[in-house]
Amino acid sequence: MNLNAPLALVGYIEPWWMVIIKSVVFAFIGLQLVPVVLLMERKILGRFQNRYGPNRVGLYGLMTPIADIIKLLSKEPFRPRTAIGWLFELAPVLSIMAAFGALALVPYGPVVDIFGTATGLYGIDVSIGPLYVFAFGAISFYSVMLGGWASGSKYSFLGSMRAAAQLIS
Repeated sequence: MNLNAPLALVGYIEPWWMVIIKSVVFAFIGLQLVPVVLLMERKILGRFQNRYGPNRVGLYGLMTPIADIIKLLSKEPFRPRTAIGWLFELAPVLSIMAAFGALALVPYGPVVDIFGTATGLYGIDVSIGPLYVFAFGAISFYSVMLGGWASGSKYSFLGSMRAAAQLIS
């Protein structure tokens, strides 16, 4: 088998266990990137604004993302009385799915041999990757609109329409 060619072009299908392993690894990487990127953003903004922040507080600011996770997990779940329950819960799930879908399109390396099985270091092997990125962007657009509409408040709906317009422009 030619390991230099994309696997989809030679008609190769990965075994089911390799797909599960890759899915777990991509999900783990995606979930670990969020606190790291937030910490980097806070360090840069703290340095720009010359203020005390994660760049000067604590153990190199490494406890700030952990404190954010604890704060997020200890918050009371809130749903407006006028909200459509399952649609209101579906909106953030669609947004996260769109982000993970776009993350799965990124090629992290060439085709390698793992456990005697040729596998690509990417989540999805498609030849029309940019089109899928635009499609996942459209899904995130709909998740913003769905969250505002399902809340049952006209002000939330107007805010979601404004955010969706900013996504388009």
